[in-house]
Amino acid sequence: MDESLWEMRQKLRSAISLGLLGSEDALDNCGSSVAEVMDVDSIDLVELVMMIEEKGSKVNTVGDLMRMMDQM
Repeated sequence: MDESLWEMRQKLRSAISLGLLGSEDALDNCGSSVAEVMDVDSIDLVELVMMIEEKGSKVNTVGDLMRMMDQM
């Protein structure tokens, strides 16, 4: 796993553990919060989206994103 992806995953996991984000939160409603929590710039975010699209998976919730990142 790429180091930056690992760091994003850890920050997202921490935010879920602290209750800042819920695993059932829809990304449509909290996408900017997720980006802030993971402390990603636009390039990192585009790379993450491209990796998800390459896998052909549908990511709707924070939990979906977490599971997808666990598989990368």
